Amino acid sequence: MKPQYRLALVRVHACIAAFCLPVGIMFLVTGGLMTAGIKGETSKEVFFIQLSEPVVLSESGLLQLAESELDKRGMEYPTGRIHYRDKQGNKELKWSGLNRSLRLIRTTNPRIARLTVKTPGWLYRFTQLHKADGKEPFKVYAMAWAVLLLTLFITGVAMAWQVRKLRLLVITSAMLGMVTFIVLLFHSIWG
Repeated sequence: MKPQYRLALVRVHACIAAFCLPVGIMFLVTGGLMTAGIKGETSKEVFFIQLSEPVVLSESGLLQLAESELDKRGMEYPTGRIHYRDKQGNKELKWSGLNRSLRLIRTTNPRIARLTVKTPGWLYRFTQLHKADGKEPFKVYAMAWAVLLLTLFITGVAMAWQVRKLRLLVITSAMLGMVTFIVLLFHSIWG
């Protein structure tokens, strides 16, 4: 490869590495802590909601009730995903997010619903970002970071491949990485 192309490859690699470093550190730290079972602290509030009549709450009814109750308390809506689950014939709403998460379900008394709201501490918020429960701009940023990380790997291998003395090391490392991945994958899924 011509020296000017090699220098351009090094520049691209260096710029991507420097740009990706802050979010890379965040993903590395939060991923390591989550693997160790450390997710951060949350504070929890439980509210019992008096329903005007005994009702079976539908998915849309649960969401409307949750939004209404959050509005009454001056709380922001969670920023992440909404999940509905049927729990013994009773619909349940789980709504997660960076700023808070909630769970809403009717109690055994058909006139009372229980709303549990969890507000995360700073470490838990970073954990939520890691799990893509942040707002849309951060989700787009995280997806772009994943593409840039792949580009970083490709440019790093391409630069090493250009040095004749490193080719065997690159091949050996790539094969060892692939074998390790396959063995751990099979052990985790079927072991």
